[in-house]
Amino acid sequence: IEEKNVHGCMILEVLHKHTANSVAHVKQVLMWVEQEVHSVLFDQLTHWLLYGLLLDPHEELFIHITTDTDAPSEVQEMDALSLEGLECPKMNPECKLRLEMLPSHIPLAVAEKILFIGEAILVFEREARKENDVADTASVSSHSGQVLKSREEEFKGLIQALGQEPTFSILQFSQVIETVRHCVSEELWKIVMDAGLVTELGNLKAVFLLGRGELYQTLIPSITPFLRNSSPSANFDGLFQLAGRQVLLEEEMLEKFALSLKIVPTAQATPVRGQPEKVKQTVFSGH
Repeated sequence: IEEKNVHGCMILEVLHKHTANSVAHVKQVLMWVEQEVHSVLFDQLTHWLLYGLLLDPHEELFIHITTDTDAPSEVQEMDALSLEGLECPKMNPECKLRLEMLPSHIPLAVAEKILFIGEAILVFEREARKENDVADTASVSSHSGQVLKSREEEFKGLIQALGQEPTFSILQFSQVIETVRHCVSEELWKIVMDAGLVTELGNLKAVFLLGRGELYQTLIPSITPFLRNSSPSANFDGLFQLAGRQVLLEEEMLEKFALSLKIVPTAQATPVRGQPEKVKQTVFSGH
């Protein structure tokens, strides 16, 4: 370990390989050491999987949180990397895998599930902060773990049980991670359904992606004469709303979209010297 100057999760890489190739008493000693080091990993994963907290000030784990700002020193000096240290709205957290710190006996697919779970917890935590208008960082932890609260003790027990095993079992480890991932995925799906996201996507398809072709078949003839006018004064949004009613679109859906015409100056072929030509752009907007 000292010769190769390895640290963090890569210590597990060295121990796991030497344990597999050792015999008799040496193997027993290395198994005990590997078990203790794995216990440290499981402790870090408990915080990440259940609370979205990355307790990794020395960057020893294969998961890393970065921000869009150029202030790495502030991030690296924090004892716990979570939303507690991301108060500025411009600091968008980005979670990613550090493959150079991923031990070879942990499959990439499992590591990606671990990353996904922690990211999901961070999203839930951020929304809880917004809804409850939490200003002080001391109150942040009270929202942590709310997603998995009903099964928190169960999952914590499963992870701690892995540390009690005499040898690392990738099968058991993968099963525990998959159990947690399944629970988080169910919570995400509930949010999607409760928010009516599927319906909103259908509305976007109908308007922006021409899903309702009859809408544009009705709209285009009514606005064409005004588009040919060099200085249109027509109420394009009103024409859009009228076309929507003619094809029997719901009022609630129509209220979410607006149609306007923007006049954008351009430096291309100018009809009058010194005055740029005005180019018309029809723009849809939704809210």
